[in-house]
Amino acid sequence: SSSGQSIAWSPDGTRIYYTKFDFQRNVNLYNDIYYYDLRREEEVRVTRRLRARDPNPSPDGKKLVFVTSKLGKTRLALLDVSKGRRRPAREEDITYITEESETLYETPRFSPDGSRIVVGVRQSGGYKDIWILDSAGNKIEELMHDRANDGGAAWSPDGKVVYFASDRTGIFNLFACELETKKMYQITNVLTGAFAPTPSPDGKTLVFSSYSARGFDIHMRPADSASWREVLPYT
Repeated sequence: SSSGQSIAWSPDGTRIYYTKFDFQRNVNLYNDIYYYDLRREEEVRVTRRLRARDPNPSPDGKKLVFVTSKLGKTRLALLDVSKGRRRPAREEDITYITEESETLYETPRFSPDGSRIVVGVRQSGGYKDIWILDSAGNKIEELMHDRANDGGAAWSPDGKVVYFASDRTGIFNLFACELETKKMYQITNVLTGAFAPTPSPDGKTLVFSSYSARGFDIHMRPADSASWREVLPYT
């Protein structure tokens, strides 16, 4: 159990990073980051008492970007994981790349070349949008700023498209933003909700979560853009 919304593979496929609750002194409840080592078949703790969640490794596997929270505010942070650690990381071991803010960050993701980070943001006024930052945490652009709920962003393997889920049709569906043209396309048209798009390494398939009367299931569909439908800006 945790409030983390995502899991992530290490680039070499030997680790799965995730968020997990930890009780301290039977009173305090903290999110912290762990990974499961598939070779050793063991769980390894990465952070301690950082209220950290939503880890994502850089393409070279040397750094983790993740969200930390404190007193209702969040920040994005980096942790060097290129060398083995004898103990879980504490605050003195991490580097913050954004200021403490009432903007609530979620699910940061490195671009395939490691130069950018796509991240979900919840802002005052009820806005839930997607930003792109550089690797130092500086905002490059806002992909949207509208009344739709947008999130779960993921890069295409070539870094040219950002996939995301949005309720701009009244039901959560999958969409794509073409970064060069800023055009947006609807990918799915389901009746009960589609979430968390993730492309395959070759970019040919999208895996996503969908909801039905049976609960949540995992589905796959081609990522062929020929079937996408361009959508107008949401107002």
